[in-house]
Amino acid sequence: MLKTSLIVGPGFDRFLETVSRALASLLEAAASEGFLRIYSYPSLDSLAAASIVYSRALKLGVRVSLSVALEPPPQVFEPTVLLGFGSLNYKSNSVTSKLIAFYSGELKSIPVHGATYVDGQGSLSSMVFMALTGARDFDPTVLTAFLTGSYSGGFVDPSGRFQGLDREAFERLKSSRAPVDVVTTIKVYKPTVRDACTGIAHTLNPYYPGLTGHKDRCLELLENSGLRDVTGRPLSTLDHKALEAIVAAVTEGVRRISGVSLKRADIVSAIVVSADPRMPKDFREASDTLIYAAEHTGSLHRITATLIDLEVEYPMAEGRLEAYATRLSNIASTMKPQRVKGSPNIKIYEAPLNPQDPPTMAWRAFKLLGMVESDSIIACRVDDELAASPLQVEEALGPGGAKRLVELGMAKFEGGLLWVKKLNARQN
Repeated sequence: MLKTSLIVGPGFDRFLETVSRALASLLEAAASEGFLRIYSYPSLDSLAAASIVYSRALKLGVRVSLSVALEPPPQVFEPTVLLGFGSLNYKSNSVTSKLIAFYSGELKSIPVHGATYVDGQGSLSSMVFMALTGARDFDPTVLTAFLTGSYSGGFVDPSGRFQGLDREAFERLKSSRAPVDVVTTIKVYKPTVRDACTGIAHTLNPYYPGLTGHKDRCLELLENSGLRDVTGRPLSTLDHKALEAIVAAVTEGVRRISGVSLKRADIVSAIVVSADPRMPKDFREASDTLIYAAEHTGSLHRITATLIDLEVEYPMAEGRLEAYATRLSNIASTMKPQRVKGSPNIKIYEAPLNPQDPPTMAWRAFKLLGMVESDSIIACRVDDELAASPLQVEEALGPGGAKRLVELGMAKFEGGLLWVKKLNARQN
């Protein structure tokens, strides 16, 4: 029975060693029994952390079962890892095997015999990454999962600086000469290898109104701004003056085309990148690739499958994401989400998306264009019901948003989707 917090400060290394021993002991028990259960809350950070544990268990020859749920299992009979559950009310007779639970924030539950509860000021991915490897493992899956979890968990600020435990983990990575680097550039798709317009044309986050999906418009814009000489060079190779000139041209072009005023801080950031061919080029974009993979296929398990198979699955997902820019541009310019009735505190919009359209990408574009609020939910009609992505709900409402929606009686979680209840009438 153990509860500990991973907070950077005095005694941190001692607490980390305690957690590392507990996690190693659980994996040893799983290896002995030949089976491990992982339960993950339906957020990208939780599932990225699950991928780290899953990958390590596979290397130990352990069979793994991964379940995605809003609540932890009522009983634990086999070695089990819980990720992202804020309320654990186990009795002594409901846990008969080793259990370890990780939670980002404060976990107020009291552990029972055989259980270890870990909370902290950082992403779940950083906690698991530190506990398993000490932040000195360059395995592509583990490293990619940690960094995508940091971005999706909100522990990388808009300027690109890591926060809390994630900062400590990233600093340790850099001191160990991990194959990652940080570049300050415009937020575009693969800035270390793509020129400005190729990158912007394939960028979904942020959505560039009038330019995403339209390389020709971007080229015309830069050429008319006297920047023809930089249009063929990777963004990360440009000096500060050239970069600022492109920023000025893009923000002015977007304002003129769509009326949207982008600030420099909206489109310029420090970005973690890698030249290692086994890993993504841009880890901020990797988070979006994983969201796309899950929402396009309708399976949250696709996140783990994609991270574990970076050689085959990830390039396929990345290619589909890149090709989706034109489709997103059409969605943003032709669709208008309609508000549906529900709780006055929860804003839900119906959008006529196809089942393969990732709602998170559409919601971000709608939000930028002022069609929906930043704390709104996008739902799509499937047969006679409205379904929302828990990944989009978590991003809009914050950590635990999907669970709150269900607790309010406004949705049920089933098959990896949030099925919105009794919201068939539109508001005018």
